[in-house]
Amino acid sequence: MTTSPVDHSCEFGIPGLGVQRGDHICGLYRSPQQRDDVMLAFLGEGLRRGDKCVCIVDSSRPLQLLVDPDRGIDIEGHVASGQLEVRNSSEAYVRSGRFSPHGLLVDLDDSLTAAMADRRFAFVRVVNEMPPSVSDFPQEELLAHESELKRFAPRYPLAILCLYDVNRFAGMVIGLLKSHHMMLFDDVAFEGWTQS
Repeated sequence: MTTSPVDHSCEFGIPGLGVQRGDHICGLYRSPQQRDDVMLAFLGEGLRRGDKCVCIVDSSRPLQLLVDPDRGIDIEGHVASGQLEVRNSSEAYVRSGRFSPHGLLVDLDDSLTAAMADRRFAFVRVVNEMPPSVSDFPQEELLAHESELKRFAPRYPLAILCLYDVNRFAGMVIGLLKSHHMMLFDDVAFEGWTQS
């Protein structure tokens, strides 16, 4: 699906940090609490704004990760309305025991096409956590997938937040910085860079 270009800029959910159409952001975390803080800020802002939110997280019970009574987010209501989709990242990425980023992109493309077709949502936020089960796959495959996501993101009015556990993926930090528009780590935002 081709959408008309829309200049779209909005709050990330962290004070002073914005997102724009086509942003591909890497969030590094050291603990589940750090992951949840960034993820819930991004999704919570999107749900408040009426954005479509797709959350692909590493948990056998992914909805449980989003339940945070302190933030006042009605997760079940957003899921029931179709505004929020929640999936398990291990199932999304590892099919038949093999790392399958292409399958994830096809699923994501289908989901975004449907979200745009019903015209309820002007913007989409995607949270995409890389599961620990793929940390043993070649870094080149993982980084090629991130580069593909970076090319994919501008096709829709969306922003993608990729989450990586720095304890498992520390050797990929430079590659991740190159394949994302921005990187967040310890409440600091770094601009990504492209190779000359």
